[in-house]
Amino acid sequence: MNRSSKFCVLLLLFGVFAGAQAKEPRRDVVGIRINMSREDTHRRLQKIGRMEREERGRQEVWTLEKEPHFASVLIGYDKEFKVRYITAIAREGGTRTLYTDVANLKSAYAENAPGHFKYTWEVKARGKSPAYFVILMGRDPQYLTSLSMKKKP
Repeated sequence: MNRSSKFCVLLLLFGVFAGAQAKEPRRDVVGIRINMSREDTHRRLQKIGRMEREERGRQEVWTLEKEPHFASVLIGYDKEFKVRYITAIAREGGTRTLYTDVANLKSAYAENAPGHFKYTWEVKARGKSPAYFVILMGRDPQYLTSLSMKKKP
Protein backbone atom coordinates (compact mmCIF):
# COMPACT_ATOMS: atom_id res chain seq x y z
CA MET A 1 0.00 0.00 0.00
CA ASN A 2 1.51 3.33 -1.01
CA ARG A 3 1.69 6.43 1.19
CA SER A 4 -1.36 8.18 -0.30
CA SER A 5 -3.48 5.01 0.07
CA LYS A 6 -2.49 4.74 3.74
CA PHE A 7 -3.42 8.39 4.25
CA CYS A 8 -6.86 7.80 2.64
CA VAL A 9 -7.46 4.78 4.89
CA LEU A 10 -6.53 6.85 7.95
CA LEU A 11 -8.90 9.64 6.90
CA LEU A 12 -11.69 7.11 6.34
CA LEU A 13 -11.11 5.52 9.77
CA PHE A 14 -11.00 8.94 11.43
CA GLY A 15 -14.33 9.81 9.79
CA VAL A 16 -15.92 6.56 10.97
CA PHE A 17 -14.71 7.03 14.54
CA ALA A 18 -15.63 10.73 14.59
CA GLY A 19 -19.14 9.88 13.41
CA ALA A 20 -19.42 7.22 16.10
CA GLN A 21 -18.78 9.72 18.90
CA ALA A 22 -21.80 10.51 21.06
CA LYS A 23 -23.68 13.54 19.83
CA GLU A 24 -24.37 15.80 22.80
CA PRO A 25 -28.08 16.65 23.18
CA ARG A 26 -29.25 19.97 21.78
CA ARG A 27 -28.97 22.96 24.08
CA ASP A 28 -32.00 24.83 22.73
CA VAL A 29 -35.52 24.41 21.42
CA VAL A 30 -36.48 26.89 18.65
CA GLY A 31 -33.71 29.17 19.94
CA ILE A 32 -34.85 29.05 23.58
CA ARG A 33 -32.42 27.77 26.24
CA ILE A 34 -32.83 26.81 29.86
CA ASN A 35 -32.18 29.85 32.10
CA MET A 36 -32.90 32.35 29.29
CA SER A 37 -34.60 35.51 30.54
CA ARG A 38 -38.30 36.03 29.91
CA GLU A 39 -37.52 39.19 27.89
CA ASP A 40 -35.07 37.35 25.61
CA THR A 41 -37.50 34.44 25.28
CA HIS A 42 -40.31 36.79 24.23
CA ARG A 43 -38.05 38.60 21.78
CA ARG A 44 -37.18 35.29 20.10
CA LEU A 45 -40.69 33.84 20.09
CA GLN A 46 -42.37 37.03 18.80
CA LYS A 47 -40.35 36.55 15.59
CA ILE A 48 -41.84 33.12 14.92
CA GLY A 49 -45.21 33.08 16.67
CA ARG A 50 -47.63 34.61 19.13
CA MET A 51 -48.52 34.05 22.76
CA GLU A 52 -51.84 32.26 23.13
CA ARG A 53 -52.15 32.50 26.88
CA GLU A 54 -50.33 32.99 30.13
CA GLU A 55 -51.18 30.85 33.13
CA ARG A 56 -50.47 31.75 36.76
CA GLY A 57 -47.95 34.37 35.68
CA ARG A 58 -45.10 31.94 35.08
CA GLN A 59 -46.36 29.63 32.36
CA GLU A 60 -47.01 30.48 28.72
CA VAL A 61 -48.38 28.77 25.64
CA TRP A 62 -47.15 30.03 22.26
CA THR A 63 -48.38 29.13 18.77
CA LEU A 64 -45.52 29.00 16.29
CA GLU A 65 -46.46 30.29 12.85
CA LYS A 66 -43.01 30.47 11.23
CA GLU A 67 -41.45 27.24 12.47
CA PRO A 68 -41.60 24.18 10.17
CA HIS A 69 -40.97 21.52 12.84
CA PHE A 70 -43.08 22.62 15.80
CA ALA A 71 -46.63 23.97 16.11
CA SER A 72 -46.46 25.25 19.67
CA VAL A 73 -44.30 25.60 22.76
CA LEU A 74 -45.10 25.61 26.45
CA ILE A 75 -42.71 27.53 28.67
CA GLY A 76 -42.38 27.65 32.43
CA TYR A 77 -40.35 30.23 34.34
CA ASP A 78 -38.75 30.12 37.77
CA LYS A 79 -39.10 32.83 40.46
CA GLU A 80 -36.50 34.99 38.68
CA PHE A 81 -38.43 34.63 35.39
CA LYS A 82 -35.74 32.51 33.78
CA VAL A 83 -36.78 29.54 31.59
CA ARG A 84 -37.28 26.52 33.86
CA TYR A 85 -38.74 24.24 31.15
CA ILE A 86 -39.78 24.31 27.53
CA THR A 87 -41.81 21.74 25.61
CA ALA A 88 -42.22 21.91 21.84
CA ILE A 89 -45.06 20.00 20.16
CA ALA A 90 -44.40 18.72 16.63
CA ARG A 91 -46.32 20.30 13.78
CA GLU A 92 -48.87 17.88 12.32
CA GLY A 93 -47.95 17.55 8.64
CA GLY A 94 -44.81 19.67 9.16
CA THR A 95 -41.15 18.86 8.75
CA ARG A 96 -40.57 15.85 10.97
CA THR A 97 -37.70 15.66 13.44
CA LEU A 98 -35.77 12.45 13.94
CA TYR A 99 -34.87 11.49 17.51
CA THR A 100 -31.29 11.19 16.25
CA ASP A 101 -31.36 14.85 15.08
CA VAL A 102 -31.47 15.80 18.77
CA ALA A 103 -28.85 13.45 20.20
CA ASN A 104 -27.30 10.00 20.02
CA LEU A 105 -29.90 7.48 21.22
CA LYS A 106 -27.20 5.15 22.56
CA SER A 107 -26.43 7.66 25.31
CA ALA A 108 -30.11 8.08 26.32
CA TYR A 109 -32.16 6.42 29.00
CA ALA A 110 -34.86 4.74 26.89
CA GLU A 111 -38.36 3.76 28.00
CA ASN A 112 -39.87 2.23 24.90
CA ALA A 113 -42.94 0.10 24.33
CA PRO A 114 -44.89 -0.55 21.13
CA GLY A 115 -46.39 2.77 20.06
CA HIS A 116 -44.65 4.74 22.84
CA PHE A 117 -41.06 5.95 22.68
CA LYS A 118 -39.30 8.07 25.29
CA TYR A 119 -35.64 9.06 25.45
CA THR A 120 -34.07 11.06 28.28
CA TRP A 121 -30.62 12.62 28.65
CA GLU A 122 -29.12 14.42 31.62
CA VAL A 123 -26.97 17.32 30.43
CA LYS A 124 -24.33 18.53 32.87
CA ALA A 125 -23.95 22.19 33.80
CA ARG A 126 -21.52 24.11 31.61
CA GLY A 127 -20.45 27.70 32.23
CA LYS A 128 -23.56 29.71 33.11
CA SER A 129 -25.84 26.98 31.75
CA PRO A 130 -27.31 24.84 34.57
CA ALA A 131 -27.77 21.07 34.43
CA TYR A 132 -31.00 19.98 32.74
CA PHE A 133 -32.84 17.06 31.17
CA VAL A 134 -33.72 16.60 27.50
CA ILE A 135 -36.80 14.43 26.96
CA LEU A 136 -38.06 13.21 23.59
CA MET A 137 -41.39 11.44 23.21
CA GLY A 138 -43.31 10.04 20.29
CA ARG A 139 -45.51 7.33 18.88
CA ASP A 140 -43.29 6.70 15.86
CA PRO A 141 -40.05 4.70 16.24
CA GLN A 142 -38.05 7.36 14.30
CA TYR A 143 -39.80 10.73 14.66
CA LEU A 144 -40.56 12.68 17.82
CA THR A 145 -43.90 14.18 18.83
CA SER A 146 -42.49 16.41 21.57
CA LEU A 147 -39.13 17.75 22.65
CA SER A 148 -38.74 18.99 26.22
CA MET A 149 -35.96 20.50 28.26
CA LYS A 150 -36.28 21.06 31.98
CA LYS A 151 -33.92 22.45 34.54
CA LYS A 152 -32.58 19.86 36.93
CA PRO A 153 -33.83 20.52 40.49
